[in-house]
Amino acid sequence: MNNTSGEQSHSSNVLISNNFKTDSRRFIDIGFEIKEHNKYIKDLKGEAKNISSRMLSYIKSNKLEENVFTLGQGKLKYGVRTRSATLNREYIYSRLSEFLNDEDLALSATNYIFESRPVSTSEYIKKTGSI
Repeated sequence: MNNTSGEQSHSSNVLISNNFKTDSRRFIDIGFEIKEHNKYIKDLKGEAKNISSRMLSYIKSNKLEENVFTLGQGKLKYGVRTRSATLNREYIYSRLSEFLNDEDLALSATNYIFESRPVSTSEYIKKTGSI
């Protein structure tokens, strides 16, 4: 399975096949392409956020919250979304401490919750350093 025309890896005396080297180069190239596209998407999202902010200001200042705006490509509608804050260790401890009125029990319960959470693993290939 090893290709004798390949190069040796730095971590052992295993020969690296030409297919693996080709895949590695393509993997790195794809990473660069993704980085470029992500920058472009980030710029677009920033522009959309600025435009949205101006539009929201216009809608609110003109009391148009109940309107639906029909455009050639679709419709726009004002909306309000409510989101809950993330659950973190400090928040859970604080709420349990307040509810139970017992800091030691709240700490034990918080530790139990965080120590018994399911854990998942996944394998990956990561580019490190520069080429």
